[in-house]
Amino acid sequence: MKNVISPLLHNIEMMKGAFIVYGGGLLFFFLLSALHRTFAEKGQKESSSVWSYAFPASLFKTCTSWVDFWHFLLTFIIWGPLITLVTGLISGQMLAQTINGILGPMPQSIRAPWLIISTQVFVILMARHFGVFLTHFLSHKVPFLWSFHRPHHSAESLTFLTSARAHPLDSIFFLGGSLLFAAVGTALVLYVTGTSLQPTTVSILAGWAFLLQVMNIFEHSHIPFSFGKLSYVIGSPVMHHIHHSAELRHRDKNFGGIVAIWDWLFGTIYVPKGHEDYRQGLTEGELGKNNPHVRLLDYYIEPFKYFWNCIVPRSHARSDRTLAR
Repeated sequence: MKNVISPLLHNIEMMKGAFIVYGGGLLFFFLLSALHRTFAEKGQKESSSVWSYAFPASLFKTCTSWVDFWHFLLTFIIWGPLITLVTGLISGQMLAQTINGILGPMPQSIRAPWLIISTQVFVILMARHFGVFLTHFLSHKVPFLWSFHRPHHSAESLTFLTSARAHPLDSIFFLGGSLLFAAVGTALVLYVTGTSLQPTTVSILAGWAFLLQVMNIFEHSHIPFSFGKLSYVIGSPVMHHIHHSAELRHRDKNFGGIVAIWDWLFGTIYVPKGHEDYRQGLTEGELGKNNPHVRLLDYYIEPFKYFWNCIVPRSHARSDRTLAR
């Protein structure tokens, strides 16, 4: 009985922690939305309350918003704990110990505590966010991965609920890929510098994880927050709005999220010069009534059908060429 109850209690604790983090992120979003509204409407007649400005009812009535709502709940109850269980097996410290066991330990090359901590934080974060960029890029280019990533892009309105809109298989690849790169970065920086992972480093990374959750909410909101020219280094929310655009000119841009430097280096960055009008979603032929993910069941099942339709014509074509010979 204990073996059954313990994992259940662990999942409940994870859910409580996730709700606290997400709730804190929503509160922070609400406060900054109030500030944005104040400056955006300065000198103009106020036409809406702060609540309506941050959470306009119209955005929660689109054809994809109900899927967002139900998937959001299922993510916290079922998918989140399962995905964390799978990806939690990736550990940078274990990898570092394995390297030490094979190659032997390296002498400690840096001594100053501030330099040890800053080096560890910088290398781990840059490695992790390169993993974010690469896995996201591959999710758009590899047919199998795109099949399960496209449900995230079928949302026709962006709200805080959309921040959790990811097919479970897409989440496993995306989170697993970024954590794998973080683990490799951790292992390399610990081995090369001959240091151990510092408690302060862990605390800073935990704080960064909370910041990422807050930014995830901002990136999937309707409010066009921009960091101006800083957006070439720190990805602003409006850049992720562009990433969700159904317009051809915006396709396959801004993969890196909060760290935009990888998009800048690889030529996939798109920083809007000013206000742009565009629709959000997949292609023009997959909007509105033609959206493939307006039902929760379709959201989970359709990606498998989509991938099958991608590979079947190719197998038929190969068969036709064989018969022609």
